[in-house]
Amino acid sequence: MFGLSPAMTGAVIGLALGLFNYVILRTVSGSLGEKQGTVQREGGTGSVLRVAALADLVIFPIAGYAIGHFFFTPAT
Repeated sequence: MFGLSPAMTGAVIGLALGLFNYVILRTVSGSLGEKQGTVQREGGTGSVLRVAALADLVIFPIAGYAIGHFFFTPAT
């Protein structure tokens, strides 16, 4: 009755992977921030990982949608 198109299935899978990567990268960036000690500076590895985590939330669902659409949708 309710079926997802291949494109939407790819987007949902991409979103799940993006959320998983987001959690992992935010956890790692948080632990790197604690290890740096009392000197706090802007930039560094922790902030790069936070930006990468946000990029994963956007890129993975879009890539999943595109892969599902282009490779698994029959040509008409």
